Amino acid sequence: MVCGQYVRCPVFFEEKDEKFPRNFILAKIVEIHDLSDSVTVKIYDLCGTKALYEHIFQKGDTPEFPLHFVARCHGCKGAKVMTPDGRGKILVANPAREEDTYYSYYVTLYNGEIKKYTEDVLEIEYTSCDYSPVEQMVHYEFQNPSWYTQRLRVSENMHLVDNSIYGFDVISGCRAFLMEHQITTIARAFESRPIRYMLADEVGLGKTIEACSIIKIMNSENSGVRVLYIVPRTLLRQWQTELKYKYELHAQDDVALISFASQFIVPLEEFGPDHPALQEDWDLLVVDETHRLLSMPEQYQSVFSVSKRTENVLLLSATPIQDRKEEYLNLLKLLLPAQYENMPMADFSKLLKNQEKIQRRVNRVMRDLSEFEDPDRQEEIFDLLDELAEMLDDKYLKRRLPKIDRDSDDHGLEDIRLCVSYITENYRVQRKVIRNRRCNLGVPIGKRQLQQIPYEPCSNEENYGEINVYNALLQYLSEPCDDESYVKDTVEPLLMAMFSSPWALLSEMQRQKIQEQALLDLSLIHISEPTRP
Repeated sequence: MVCGQYVRCPVFFEEKDEKFPRNFILAKIVEIHDLSDSVTVKIYDLCGTKALYEHIFQKGDTPEFPLHFVARCHGCKGAKVMTPDGRGKILVANPAREEDTYYSYYVTLYNGEIKKYTEDVLEIEYTSCDYSPVEQMVHYEFQNPSWYTQRLRVSENMHLVDNSIYGFDVISGCRAFLMEHQITTIARAFESRPIRYMLADEVGLGKTIEACSIIKIMNSENSGVRVLYIVPRTLLRQWQTELKYKYELHAQDDVALISFASQFIVPLEEFGPDHPALQEDWDLLVVDETHRLLSMPEQYQSVFSVSKRTENVLLLSATPIQDRKEEYLNLLKLLLPAQYENMPMADFSKLLKNQEKIQRRVNRVMRDLSEFEDPDRQEEIFDLLDELAEMLDDKYLKRRLPKIDRDSDDHGLEDIRLCVSYITENYRVQRKVIRNRRCNLGVPIGKRQLQQIPYEPCSNEENYGEINVYNALLQYLSEPCDDESYVKDTVEPLLMAMFSSPWALLSEMQRQKIQEQALLDLSLIHISEPTRP
């Protein structure tokens, strides 16, 4: 062997691999050590996969191998190479018969030109071994090294999943396909504890999946984690189904089991001040369609009470309300009671108005920290922090900043980072609100088509009960009334319910506390009738 030749080098995953290696890479000999009977090789990473395969590069790009560990090998067809004329791909290899002769390659350059090169002037991608199958059989390998890159890529990707964000190995087995923005949201939720976030993605971007995935990971940490779900009545069964069949989480809705259930689900409309769930301790509170609480004072106070004494909170709401300051503040009170419960509306309005200025100055501080050794940058950072302290009128910052020792070993760098963290934690309104939008994600909006279905009441012979209820309802509503609110709050809901179903009409009459006995009796008769085919 001579310097400049390419050889196949073993990669060891386990101790037994040193005796029977099964994984190999391609590298160029750069130095031969006759005394130690070893070679130093150069590994070329042309695809930028070094970060994924750190175990291969544990000894750097130029590891040393005993001579009997390596064997002459050429790059496979299609392998990426760097030539003296730029990047290209191997078209065909021409192995030499003599041991000390260089292999030659025909290479297709990126401009389409084909040229011939000897291996000593080429840099060949380390994953492109093309070793003789006969030699493999002689050494009991029974595998083609060209498979190595694909198999290792799968193995390493699984390794990355298992060791990247804690818990993703848990949800990888669930029956849910996570989109990129959902993975980002879940990862962000676990950046710090406790987990208190408002998931405000646009409709259809999977807030429920995000929340369920977070709950699944938390449940893997502690199988006894107690979760209280508060969702609209119409979505209760949907939540139970998602949890059960996609995440193997079972949310009970039987009040008799509330003290024993680790996962309990409650209709939003029924979560009043006397609900038994208020007497229980919970590890996580999940509220869907949170914005509905803004028009439900009793339910709002009940949720607020639970939120104040629950460590982790997830609020789901797709309604953008940043421009409605009072409603926005009320939602933030549910999410972060300690910070916003006693904040006056005037202070909150001022804070919202200054968000862009705060973010701009914080970004400049973070940018200048990369050049903190420069005295001019240090002065600029301290000036920016002083501006923020005045803008925010924050007593802590005004007291803390003058005490930073600029003559210390780190020139106050650690104290500056603490001040930036303090500002970010307390004055960035959006830090706990995660909102993904289709226009930013490139997710297409599904096309919807309106299909009109005409409604025709049955004749007296077909369904006399419906006609009787309809006439009785018109009689009940026939009293003249000029009050616009009466039409909006009473007439319209009753007519809409009437043409929906007899059950909807009865429910609406009960909601309006209508005491017209004849109308109630006819509605009950109509419900008992067989439905029209």
